[in-house]
This record gives sequence, C-alpha cells and structure tokens, in this order.
Amino acid sequence: SSSSGSGSTAEGTPPREVVVVTVIDAAWVVPVRPDPRAVLEQHSVVLVGDRVCAIVPTALAASSIAAAVASVNGERATVIKRVSLPHHVLMPGLVNAHTHISMAFFKGVDDDSPLGVWLRECIWPMEKHFLTDKLVEDASAVGIAEMLLTGTTCFNDMYFYPMKTAQVARRMGIRACLGFPILEGSTVFNLTGEEILQQAIAEYKIAEPCPLIKYSLAPHAMYTVGDEVLHKVIPLAAENKLLIHIHSHESAWEIETHENAHAGRHPMDRMKELGMLNNKSILVHMNHLTPQEIALCGSSGVNVVHCPQSGMKLASGLCPVASLMDAGVNVALGTDGVASNNDLSMLAEMQSAAMMSKLAVALGRTKNGLMLHQVIEMATINGAKALGLDNAIGSLEVGKAADIIAVQLQEPVYNPMSNLVFCSHSKVTDVWVAGQRLVESGKLTRADQSQLDALTLKWRTRIAEFMAEHKRSATAVAN
Repeated sequence: SSSSGSGSTAEGTPPREVVVVTVIDAAWVVPVRPDPRAVLEQHSVVLVGDRVCAIVPTALAASSIAAAVASVNGERATVIKRVSLPHHVLMPGLVNAHTHISMAFFKGVDDDSPLGVWLRECIWPMEKHFLTDKLVEDASAVGIAEMLLTGTTCFNDMYFYPMKTAQVARRMGIRACLGFPILEGSTVFNLTGEEILQQAIAEYKIAEPCPLIKYSLAPHAMYTVGDEVLHKVIPLAAENKLLIHIHSHESAWEIETHENAHAGRHPMDRMKELGMLNNKSILVHMNHLTPQEIALCGSSGVNVVHCPQSGMKLASGLCPVASLMDAGVNVALGTDGVASNNDLSMLAEMQSAAMMSKLAVALGRTKNGLMLHQVIEMATINGAKALGLDNAIGSLEVGKAADIIAVQLQEPVYNPMSNLVFCSHSKVTDVWVAGQRLVESGKLTRADQSQLDALTLKWRTRIAEFMAEHKRSATAVAN
C-alpha cells in the first residue's frame, strides 16, 4: 500500500484534522446490495474516513479519488492510502449474530459428553469457579481477535460482565451488541432474575457512549425465565431502546422441559402471549418448529439466528431455514459460544449452513436448499437487520459505514461466491471497521497475538488443573 498527501501547516496555525482517503483495489467486489447476486470484477472501493464513498471499476478509480479528496472540507487535510489486493474479494464485514465470546477458554473441555452432562459436570462448574470480570476481559480479547482474523466485524453477544467486553471491544475497534443474560437460579450469581435485570439496566444507563457499541436485554430462554421477570423485560427493553436476545426452541429437551412447567405450552406460545414477538426480538437456534410457528415468525417480524455448527455438535437439531425464509423471516447466522462449536469463524458457519440446507432437502425437511447469495446475505445484511443496523452496515453501498473484509481466494475461481461459501481454506487477510484497518496482511493492528497466546496458555493451565481435581472429587463421591 502507498500513502500521499500532507497534513502539515504553517508555524503558529493549529494542525488541521487529517481525513484518510483509502482506495482498495481488488479482483472482485461482492457488495450484497442492491443486487444480492452481483460480483463486480476488477473494482475498487473508495473510503473517506469511516464511510464508503465510491465503488468503481479500478480503471476509473482516479476520478473517484479526485472527487473524494474534493469532497473533504478545505479545513481538513487528506492522506490517500492505496491498497492493492489482486487475488482477493472485497465484501461487507461478517456479522456474528449470536455468540458467547467470553467462553473462549472453555472450548475443547469434555467435548464427547452428552449436552446435559457437559453442562452440569463441565461448563457450569467451570463458570462457578472461574467467572470473574478478569476472565471476561481476557477471554473477550482472545475471542475478538479470533473473530477479526476470520472476518467478523460485528457480533451479538450474550454473556456475563458485558461492560468488560464493551471496554475490550472499544479498544480493539470491533462493532458489538452486548446483552446481559437474565435467568432465574443462576449458577454464577446469587441474584434473582429481577435483580439481574435491574443491574443490567443500571449498567447500560451509565455506560460510556460509543458509536460502535449497542446493548440488549438477554433473557436466557423461556424455560429459565418466569413470566414475572419477562413482564418487566419487555417494557424496559422498549423504554431503553434495547433489543431482546433469547435462545429458543433449541432442542427437543428444552421444549419438553418448558411444556412440563407451563401446562403443555411451547415457548413461542408464551412469547406471543407476553408480547415478545416483534422485529426487535432475536430468537436463536429455532431448530424445532411447527408449520404454525414458522408462519407466526413470518407474520410477527421476529429475527431468527441459525447456528448450524452448534446444532450439529450438540445434536440439538436442524433449523428449517428455507421454510422460515419462504415465510418472510429474516434469518441471520451465528457461531454460538466457542465451547459448542469450537471456533468463531463465520466463513466456516456459512459453509455449514449451505451444506446443512442441502441435507435438509435429502431428509425431506424442505424442498429447496439455500443459494450461495442467500448464505452470504445471512452472514452480512440479515445479521445487520437483526441488530437494527442494516442502514449502516451489512452491505457495501455509498454512504454506509466502511466495515469491509478482504478474502484471498485460491484458484480456480469461477464464481467468487462459491469459493467464499464452500472453500473453507479461503483466508481473510485485511479487515476494516468504520474505516479503521484492524487486520493488515493477516495480522492484528491493535493487539499483540503473542500476548493473547500467553493469556490463553495461562488460563488453560488453571482450568485444566481445576477440571482434573473436579473429576477426582466426583469419582471419589461416586465410589
């Protein structure tokens, strides 16, 4: 890349603000909007500061650069940066619409156990012993680094100490929507669901404003939160302009547990009665749905997040994505927590979503699999829409925020969309969020990878010692 321009001023005059004009030349651009199927060959994306200014054929970029410089107010200086990526596709940054990034150090522990055993004997004891704001701070940094290096520029999180995650996200420059998990009988905090809710609202109200960070209320699931608390969540979310982010219909066990506690009703029956079904609600997993529930998702405007790798790994189910889309539902894509995946790569999630949709056809669950452009939309504009950010991010359009990733494709490339969705060896090399280059040539610009690796090793050692002792104690009790 090269730079030109000057921000110097005569002695005695205040320095002028410098506006960076970034010109990214690429083999292909996949803008996602206005045409979801469009692939633009030999195109350049021109950024002015934190916005997309132009998307033009590279051969014509000179006039767009001149126009971009001219558009900058004369009181400000311009610096032109040119980035050449001849084997890459440029596309909108990926939106991970559901995750728990602070579980980064819990991945790979006891993966072969059934879900209930894994939770009761592994995850919950680890959380009870280790969960502090320091763990969340360190794990957030490691999780955000992994997301940036795999092309995620915005994530929707549900985990404890979200204000600590917000601090790390601000420092590392990523976009985020953060939710405080609200549940009754928490294994971590000795608080009621209502006390957790009040704490969440109080923390959000004093949070330092940041244009990249927004917040949600995140009731864990309908089977873990009672009506009394949910009656308070809904008006508080509306009053404070917060989204509602909730796990729902993930497994047959969850639905059966809910039916036993609520006179045979499904979780969505209760959500409808409580007034939770609208376009400000994000329902995650949704693997077990009746045709009537699919229709209700369409008519109510809820957003659904599909987590295909988690659904397979935990054997919890298969989301009827194509049927939901046919009903008009906005379906986004998420990795779920790294402990039930075990990575935070949205490119890998795209591949799994595409393949699972074909499997659903073979199993007779649906008539049609997902098209390439639909999978890319799920990982970009649909995630942005779920978070209420589709006017700002999720596509490469003039005036939108410069959240952009460059993905290096391996030949042969007949259709870059195919390589993006099905070739998991495609490598993210460069990432911009709001015009800031957070990954350059495969390396983080705001974090030291060796320090993150050392943090991971430190926590892994502590967690391994605890789990060994925990298993010894459990065995002694059993005997």
